Amino acid sequence: MTKEEIEKKIDFNLQMIQDAEGLLTEWNDTEKQLRIVMLVSLLYSTHVTGIYSSNELETVIRKSSARVKCPDYSVPRNNEVLHVLTQGADYGGHSVLACNWMKWDTLHQSSVVFTDMSEEDVPDIFRKAVADSKGEIYTLSGNLIDKALELLEISQNFSAIVLHMHMYDVVPVLAYSVTGWKTPVFFCNHADFRFSLGYSIADKVINITEYDIDKNVRYRGVSEDRNEYLFFPDWGKICDKKPSPNARTQYGISKRKKLIVSMGADFKYTSVLDWSFQEFVKKLLYEAKDAYFLIIGADPQKKEWIDLYDETAGRARALGILKKEDVQALIFDADLYITSFPRSAAGATIADTYHIPNLTLRIIARGTKCNENNNAYSIDELLEKALDALNGNRETYANRFRDVDLTKEKWLRTWNGILSSVREHSIYELYPQRHIETQEYIDYEMMERDAYGWMKDFLWKTREDYELIEQVYSLQQRWKKTIIPSEFVGLLTREAEIQKKQYQRMIKWNTIYRTGIHKICEYLKDKYDNRVSIYGYGEIGKLLYQEFICGHVNVICCIDRNTRRKNNDKVLKSIEQFEEIYSEEIVINTTVYNNEEILKGFRRKGISIISIDEMLDDICSKGE
Repeated sequence: MTKEEIEKKIDFNLQMIQDAEGLLTEWNDTEKQLRIVMLVSLLYSTHVTGIYSSNELETVIRKSSARVKCPDYSVPRNNEVLHVLTQGADYGGHSVLACNWMKWDTLHQSSVVFTDMSEEDVPDIFRKAVADSKGEIYTLSGNLIDKALELLEISQNFSAIVLHMHMYDVVPVLAYSVTGWKTPVFFCNHADFRFSLGYSIADKVINITEYDIDKNVRYRGVSEDRNEYLFFPDWGKICDKKPSPNARTQYGISKRKKLIVSMGADFKYTSVLDWSFQEFVKKLLYEAKDAYFLIIGADPQKKEWIDLYDETAGRARALGILKKEDVQALIFDADLYITSFPRSAAGATIADTYHIPNLTLRIIARGTKCNENNNAYSIDELLEKALDALNGNRETYANRFRDVDLTKEKWLRTWNGILSSVREHSIYELYPQRHIETQEYIDYEMMERDAYGWMKDFLWKTREDYELIEQVYSLQQRWKKTIIPSEFVGLLTREAEIQKKQYQRMIKWNTIYRTGIHKICEYLKDKYDNRVSIYGYGEIGKLLYQEFICGHVNVICCIDRNTRRKNNDKVLKSIEQFEEIYSEEIVINTTVYNNEEILKGFRRKGISIISIDEMLDDICSKGE
């Protein structure tokens, strides 16, 4: 596409998302409004519009904070810092940044709270970082208001808050907008190329490159005095384990051959305008006959990487996501490291740590200041320097930061200075401006490809909100743009229908309870001789089982194929097991999905079965 074509598509994205923003006026319910804010923020963060912050959206959240009570302050524990994340992972720069921060911050005890992650899902790298710092790990539960309240209760014990939040997370903004909150909040700008919430509650915005400060001032409307630069701690290193010097051998590459490595999320390699990583690799390998090129993070199942593998006779290969120790070992064993492009990722600093020649194509000015030898400003210059490094001129390209102080001592001094510069938390107005520059043209196609995954994850987590799913689908239809694949909309719709039916069941059950506590049990005793089995041991099945036990109904067994739910000895995992002990009692089906097929299947086997809905309807009709 040409720049003009991309600009039209960027304008289209903005108009579509502004349409979605109009949904906020249709809802008075606070929780619903907050979810719409999350949806709109996610759309902004995954689609290039030239908009990177929103005073209007953050104002909606701040107004909602009236429902969140500021706790009575306990005395904060000095030198204890709370890091707030939405989710964490065992891979990716975002999680590495947070963990390295805690590792290097030896002046403070570090704890972590996740706003949208269960305790059992917390990655090991966070467990280690927090344990080494002698801190605590917290996770939140409940609706958005509940989470904000819980976050404040936890936060009041700390002397500083550091946000590493996902771009659409309303919980930290909701919590730290509350009237009376005093503890300073520091916002880590870990994804400068995306729109994000959180800038209105940031007493300081901490940027990992100096370029990001300029963008915050010009694009996001964050005043210059609220911006600070703090380089990536521990050079972006992702593993403390000493790397193996022979990592290449598992890919069939001998020490006599040259190994070139690159690393980045798959979307960062998307070809845009005249910048094609795959074409560069082909040109380099054509010139360097004895070289192999391994690309960490790129999806080996995608056509462009399969084609690259075929066209280079297997000398260029996408490896997908690797374990962090394997990533570090490959970089350590490389002869040359090439930063991903058109969108650059971390990795060059790791290579430089091991004195590995490393090169970066500078399409935009973003990046840590470094030796100019390590920069190239065109594909041809990058090719020339890469061949020079492979031909033996290693030293010229192996000391990227020789004129820059990136020591732990410098990092600690800077971080401590930032902390001590803020005494008390404030709320700030934002004055964003829209700009379309080189970065927007580059990011358009890359982020379009990455958007589906983000939206699928978000809608799956909010799948009980049937109306929200309908709004997304309606937006998709109006603008004739695929926000999520149609088959996923169908799946979400089915899940929402299940939730709706479960809700209707509970309404009926509650109605029956108001007329008599054990009416369901009395019904079973009168109509089915006090003998019953239950099909489906999910939430409804468990409730029914407890009801029958309390009402002295003889439960023969429960049947559920999901063995993880088996927490009592009456749960069987298959219909075949049930058939062996079936003794003509009635079976009650508590499932929602494929209800009719299940009923027919049992009846074909000569087993008496009814659905819980039939039973509840029958009891309700008799009580009218």
